[in-house]
Amino acid sequence: MKPAEFWELTPYELALMFGGHAEEKSERRQELIYLAWHVEAFARQKRLPSLKKVLKDSEIKKKTSSRLSIEQLIKVAKSKGLKVPVKWR
Repeated sequence: MKPAEFWELTPYELALMFGGHAEEKSERRQELIYLAWHVEAFARQKRLPSLKKVLKDSEIKKKTSSRLSIEQLIKVAKSKGLKVPVKWR
């Protein structure tokens, strides 16, 4: 960041930026720990699974993400007492 940009920010904006940066670093650390764990798990196996199987398993996990369907979102909204637009029902 350039000094001129820094001095134009409010303390709140700086705190948000610092928080975002810290969160990025934390996520990166978690990814590296995850990677190290899997590298060691593969190193301890007597016979490695085929690469196709490993990649196929990871694709399945990506597809089954925690995204909610519209019906599930409507149900959550109603349980919180929110009004759901008619066009979404």
